[in-house]
Amino acid sequence: ARAPVVASAEPAATGLLPVVIEGRCVADEDGAPLEGAAATLRAGARGAKPSQTWSAVTRADGRFALTLPPRAGDEVVLDLRGEGRVRRAASWSEPGAGTRMDLGDVRLARGHRLAGVVVDVAGRPVPGVDLRLQGPAVVPIAGSAWRSDRGRADATSGNDGRFAFPDAIQAGAWN
Repeated sequence: ARAPVVASAEPAATGLLPVVIEGRCVADEDGAPLEGAAATLRAGARGAKPSQTWSAVTRADGRFALTLPPRAGDEVVLDLRGEGRVRRAASWSEPGAGTRMDLGDVRLARGHRLAGVVVDVAGRPVPGVDLRLQGPAVVPIAGSAWRSDRGRADATSGNDGRFAFPDAIQAGAWN
């Protein structure tokens, strides 16, 4: 994977230019564009819950572009998710006004759906059980400053004891 191309423009006389983050989601196995993948960008103060969110869906050519106002937050986090694909993520600190980042091709690997039923020793469903998997690291996008060293997935069992993790799970050892 290549590092993102970053270009900055001078602020316009009327104010600061927006920040643009763009790229193309492709299948890891063959490089084919992935239409319908979700790109979500969150911004806010470092260490706090994001205060603003922007979303886009990839087009037929797999491309997405998200534009956020300058000074949207101290930290910007990008999540890319595709149906049946392992999540990719990136984090940047204080992207400057007028910054345009082209991430190029971001490869999304096939993942696995994990679902089941929580039961007690008598085989009766148990509702409201919080489940958490800790596993392989979330694969960062090249050039980002992603700081998470472990993947994490959360789910809660329903009234019938059934649960399903919302994102595809990558192969590897999970606890």
